[in-house]
Amino acid sequence: MPTTYYVNDASTTNDEWCSAVGSDANDGMTPATPKATVQAVLTAYPLQAGDTVCIDTGTYNLSGNITVGTQNVGTAANPIVFQHRPTA
Repeated sequence: MPTTYYVNDASTTNDEWCSAVGSDANDGMTPATPKATVQAVLTAYPLQAGDTVCIDTGTYNLSGNITVGTQNVGTAANPIVFQHRPTA
């Protein structure tokens, strides 16, 4: 069964999904417990075909590259989706 993960910056202003600010100490499994970085989701979970990572509205200052490996692409029929909401 596909899983949805949530990522949010340090603000909930204009957010579409998340109801809390992101923290990499969170589990990233609900809009109330988002991770702060995409890399934290990739490190914590083996993403499966059909999974979605929802990256909410905000500013994300990267300290390094995000590494999306071949194990994080899913299949042609069920890709892993990284979905974002741009800042308004």
